[in-house]
Amino acid sequence: MPPKKKSSKRRSNEISIGGTQKMQEDDEVFDDQFQKDVIPLIQQSKRILVLAGAGMSVSCGIPDFRSTGTGLYHTLDFQELGLNSAEDLFDLETFVSHPECFYKFAKRLRPFGIRPSLTHYFLKLLQDKKKLLRVYSQNIDGLEEVAGVRREKIVYAHGSLTYAKCLKCNLRMNASTIDHEMSLGVVPRCKREVSVGSKKNKDNLNSCPTSTSKPPPRRSSKRQCSFLCSANCSADDIDNSNGRNVLCNGLIKPDVTMFGEKLDCKVGKALENDRDKVDMVIVIGTSLQVAPMSKVIRYLPPSVPRVLINRTKILLPKMSTDELNDLDDEVDHRDGYIFDYELLGNCDDVIFEITKRMGSWQHEIKNDLPKRKLPRENGPINAVDARSYAFNGASLESLHDNKGDMVLVEIIHCDGCQKEISSDVMKCTNCFDFDLCLKCYRRLRKKHFNGVHRFKLEKLNL
Repeated sequence: MPPKKKSSKRRSNEISIGGTQKMQEDDEVFDDQFQKDVIPLIQQSKRILVLAGAGMSVSCGIPDFRSTGTGLYHTLDFQELGLNSAEDLFDLETFVSHPECFYKFAKRLRPFGIRPSLTHYFLKLLQDKKKLLRVYSQNIDGLEEVAGVRREKIVYAHGSLTYAKCLKCNLRMNASTIDHEMSLGVVPRCKREVSVGSKKNKDNLNSCPTSTSKPPPRRSSKRQCSFLCSANCSADDIDNSNGRNVLCNGLIKPDVTMFGEKLDCKVGKALENDRDKVDMVIVIGTSLQVAPMSKVIRYLPPSVPRVLINRTKILLPKMSTDELNDLDDEVDHRDGYIFDYELLGNCDDVIFEITKRMGSWQHEIKNDLPKRKLPRENGPINAVDARSYAFNGASLESLHDNKGDMVLVEIIHCDGCQKEISSDVMKCTNCFDFDLCLKCYRRLRKKHFNGVHRFKLEKLNL
């Protein structure tokens, strides 16, 4: 069970969070209290679930998305790329119609020669200590694997730049195949040699790999967009001659989930499997603003301790009455707060302080850090309030200060027909992120877990 709410005796030294970026100097050091509060949670946990975001890779030179002044959405010159907004960089429809806009920028996202951060190696250390249940990464840089976290321990919630796929012939390939084009900022095209002289060849087109570096086998993805019409997906359009071998020349898309695509079904399946196993949650470097990953915290049992490692405090969107009614009978003891402890600061700085207090952990992680400097000493740890500590890089202005209740607009796709749902949606109350349109609900409700799972109607306010 997470620790009970503490008395407010320490609040005499708390720092105001009313919008100032400058941390108030405080003579009292809360190192002992930090050691007592946070370190035992990590030491005692055996199945830690990590929700990782872009803040984990900032020290590697890869920008996050939403930090004021430095985030990608704030610094991107979208007009120079020919976009209407920064968010269009990851919009599927925009990518299909104007892929050159994405690839002009893509080399900044692909980690050519970039080494993982201290935080990435911390995840590997959790794995080595047999404490890591799973990493749910919202990043697409693949640095978790580079640091040594095993593939089966990672769920890439938004896909990964490690692989790519041809939108015409569906060939899946390692992204190293298109590294040259990405480094030059040009649109890669599929160089697969195909023959469409017979129906048999057309039928086998999607299963006849020509790439010499094969990624691990993968179940077919549910992520298909309805506007990817036959012009992009049909083997009939590759060549209209008989018996000639030609290049496919289809558009290659990195294997990342863009706006307008549904999360891969393996994300929900993994969460449903891990839900009853997890004994601690650590959120690292993410503001949890993107649905449906923003719902993971409340999907997991409320008795599980939660720790946030992020530069700023975060808020979660307000729950509807229907969502509250769908929660388990287990009551969340937290009254007016989300995380049991908030460790505010640069991810690497916070991790440095954690490992320093865990026996041999820091020595072990130093051995895993080739040619990368450790963060400088933090100095005194400041208490922001009864549950929050401030380290180097902490921004004491809450991400949602003075913005009222946060509302997230979620684009929902049907798990039956894959089309975007624009009216009423039937949500499975037992699964994570399984939705059906009314037409598919009538057809599939008895097939989904043999009709055992319950659905509820949710009206979308678009």
